[in-house]
Amino acid sequence: MVPYKVDELEVISTGLITSDEDTALMWRGLMLSKALEQFLTDVEWGELDYLFVDLPPGTGDVHLSLIQSIPLDGVVIVSTPQEVALADARRGVNMFKMDNVNVPIIGLVENMSWFTPEELPDNKYYIFGRDGAKNLSEGLNISFFFFSSTTSYGIVSVSYTHLTLPT
Repeated sequence: MVPYKVDELEVISTGLITSDEDTALMWRGLMLSKALEQFLTDVEWGELDYLFVDLPPGTGDVHLSLIQSIPLDGVVIVSTPQEVALADARRGVNMFKMDNVNVPIIGLVENMSWFTPEELPDNKYYIFGRDGAKNLSEGLNISFFFFSSTTSYGIVSVSYTHLTLPT
């Protein structure tokens, strides 16, 4: 498989290889794990500096498959600021910190931090709460990287606090 290329970023997704974009993928753990394995082994990635794997929320089969498939240098946890998402993020952090998993947490990112409508570009509306991931990172003593927001015209803006990746 050849990854889809956007600028200099190569991506692969189940959404890119399914024939009908409107049909939901109803895959159980084994099918998800097999797809992950194929993405890791059958995609012609070439030489990589970093490999980012976007996982669904939680601590399920696909997460465990990833941990068992390749050595991980670290993980970045992404969460929206609302409590239900933060609970998943907290469980994810705790899973990766477990003695039998022991994958370093590189940091936390807050996605969908605020909404800015096109007609009011200086306004921020905190629809899902405010600073939830930032507060979680402080409470768990892990790095917080940045906030991202959405606009009515689909542009995502990013506000960095600091971003230092390990070498």
